[in-house]
Amino acid sequence: MSQSCLFCDNTPGSREHLWPAWIHKRRDFGLIRMQRGTSAEVIVNPEQKVRTVCSVCNNGWMSKLEQENIPLIGSMFQDLSIPLNEAQQHTVAAWAVKTAMMFDSTKGRNSDNRFYTKSDGVGLRVNREIPNLTRIWIGRMSSLHLNHAECDIALLSGSTRIGTASVSTIAAGHFAAQ
Repeated sequence: MSQSCLFCDNTPGSREHLWPAWIHKRRDFGLIRMQRGTSAEVIVNPEQKVRTVCSVCNNGWMSKLEQENIPLIGSMFQDLSIPLNEAQQHTVAAWAVKTAMMFDSTKGRNSDNRFYTKSDGVGLRVNREIPNLTRIWIGRMSSLHLNHAECDIALLSGSTRIGTASVSTIAAGHFAAQ
């Protein structure tokens, strides 16, 4: 089976920023310390790019989603309080889920450890559908940060996995989402 884009059946390979370029233009956070589980901590460039999406998605709906969120998340990034109507809340939530999916993809395209399914990605692309049972909280950080933390949980009955959950926390400037 060939690998495909997280959000469609096209061939991946487009270089997509894990952290959007507009965030780096607002503030240089320097190198980021990253640790997955009990593995050794590594230092990564915050402008890291991955090749898990196709150019059609990257330069199409994903770019549009970023553009819609720059004034919203960008204001909160800079510690400006802004009201968000229901449509804007959904736009920010879709961005948070897209970002969580991008970080989830760093586990490997065909990894058994990936939380989001292909249908989750397609639903987000086609209808901006937030995956079932997903909840998003938007908050404010008192100090500036650039961080992504993820915790995956498996519910086991003996050695059989009967349920999974994932918590993704995103902090960019003063903006926070979980």
